[in-house]
Amino acid sequence: MADILDFTKPYVLRNEEDYDCAVAEIDTLLDTDPQPGSEAYERLEFLSVLVQAYEDTHVPAYEQSTPQEVVDFMLEQKGLCRDDLAKWLGSSSQTVEFFEGKRIMKLHVDKEANAVYLRLDDSAIVESEEVSPGVVLDYNASNEVVGVELLYLSKRSSNLKLSTLEFETA
Repeated sequence: MADILDFTKPYVLRNEEDYDCAVAEIDTLLDTDPQPGSEAYERLEFLSVLVQAYEDTHVPAYEQSTPQEVVDFMLEQKGLCRDDLAKWLGSSSQTVEFFEGKRIMKLHVDKEANAVYLRLDDSAIVESEEVSPGVVLDYNASNEVVGVELLYLSKRSSNLKLSTLEFETA
């Protein structure tokens, strides 16, 4: 397996070996935290597009993630736990309802923006706060959390597949 893919000619990931190589290079580039506009940043973006395209056509539906799994994963990536989410949602019972699939919610995945937005109810948003880098909470007039946005997803993990989210209800 090559250490780095050669992109001097147009290239498409055609097999799992190419895919694994691209994912490994994405991980390496993420560790360097490249500056926007730099050659490394542009390569990271390019590889991310290739990996996403490969996943869109090659990842089986049975490997899809639930919204709860996505939130758990993002919490883990931020070094947070479900108790931290409970602080933002207003109570541990709301967190339990969410993870048990009992709390009504909407999940919006924006591949272009590289973000996931979890809407907990339809009340009007009156304030937003970035509580941690890349984690934005939306509040209603009663100061209850009504939305959670997770930004910069591809920079957090090459294992997250935005194109293969699965939604389940209990």
